Amino acid sequence: MNLKNTIMKKISLLCAVGLIISLNVNAQKQFPETFETANDTADWEMFENGTTNPDNFIVVENPDKSGINESDSCLQFTVVDEAQPWAGAFSSSFGDIEITDNNFILTMMVNKNVTSRCLIKLEKADDTFVEVFVENSSLDEWELLEFDFYDNIGETFTTIVFFPDFPEAREAGSLCFVDNIGWEGSEVPSALKEQDNINVRVYPNPSSSYIIVESENDMATINIIDLAGKNLLTIENIYNKNAQVGISDFKSGLYILTIKEADGKVVSRKIQIK
Repeated sequence: MNLKNTIMKKISLLCAVGLIISLNVNAQKQFPETFETANDTADWEMFENGTTNPDNFIVVENPDKSGINESDSCLQFTVVDEAQPWAGAFSSSFGDIEITDNNFILTMMVNKNVTSRCLIKLEKADDTFVEVFVENSSLDEWELLEFDFYDNIGETFTTIVFFPDFPEAREAGSLCFVDNIGWEGSEVPSALKEQDNINVRVYPNPSSSYIIVESENDMATINIIDLAGKNLLTIENIYNKNAQVGISDFKSGLYILTIKEADGKVVSRKIQIK
């Protein structure tokens, strides 16, 4: 073998190694985490769940496709009786998790046989962290939970951790199905997505006490809907181009404001309640 061939083979080998390294560096997961294939669990590590049996953290068929979650598969997280209250799973495979003006609400769908606190925790490279608790209210049906990191806009995290069943003290295990972990909006029903062809102004947004709604046309009805599609407030017979809506009784989080105009057109806007 001559020197030229030897050099060319070494160059080819170095290029191949460089390509592999480049692919590994850039092979980051993207939100939402949909748990559609068995390999989706490979980037997560379960902890504090008894003896950490891998069968307690597996992708299974969606147990209820009749509700808000129509996906084929989801994660089954079986919390064992001897688990710590803070049994959960973490992943550092999503790259930099940046909290911005557009992405500060993380959502997670759960279907549980208990009502208890759920937690999403975001960790930085220096081991500092922030965490948000949300309690599910439904049993044995899918529910969309919102985790509000509004106070952390501008910060960047490297690891996401979720805890599907975080009681004050562990008295028993639970069966938790988890799906669609990601930024708010990816699971908003298509009928509620914003329509920008109608000029509607909503302010102040975010707010904690009231919002003003102004439209270029007379409004007939205003509704406030949660991200699961449940109607929480209806104001009828407005027939005016502006209205004030009290929101002080609502929990903090993201909601959908829908406006039906006098001519029958419907427009929706996202509102943030602090």
